[in-house]
Amino acid sequence: MWFIWIFPIVGLGLLVGAGFMVWNTVKFLQRGVPGVAQVVGYTASSDSDGGTTWAPQLRLIEPPLGLEQTSDVSSSERKWKIGTKLKVKFDPEKPADFRINSPDDILMGPAIMGVIGAVFLIMGLVFVFLFNGPRDEVIWEPEQDLQAEQLERVG
Repeated sequence: MWFIWIFPIVGLGLLVGAGFMVWNTVKFLQRGVPGVAQVVGYTASSDSDGGTTWAPQLRLIEPPLGLEQTSDVSSSERKWKIGTKLKVKFDPEKPADFRINSPDDILMGPAIMGVIGAVFLIMGLVFVFLFNGPRDEVIWEPEQDLQAEQLERVG
């Protein structure tokens, strides 16, 4: 029953991936400098339920580098009006990499991946322990019942 190891291995892989994402996020936050971006529009995309999600398109205005990007985080509603100014963090070595300075934009990816990884790992370990439990105990042997029944008939 090798297949019961799939869940814990996938869970462990997701947790390792979440760890790398956290590590990269911490590095980004340490070297990131504050700036201001303005919401210039929204990009629509379809979610798995057939609904529409909206990701803000941002233009970095402080410092005025004229860089634009679409946020990685989208929601079912448009959170900000067009023209709204938001605090961002950006990497001075790669200013095109800027993120809205909020827990949603910065921590959502690692958090989701970590929670899913933990659930898969725990479920997988439960499966492993349930299906690979002790095999020494014999709770019921049908041959013993059959032999006892035959002895009663003979006797």
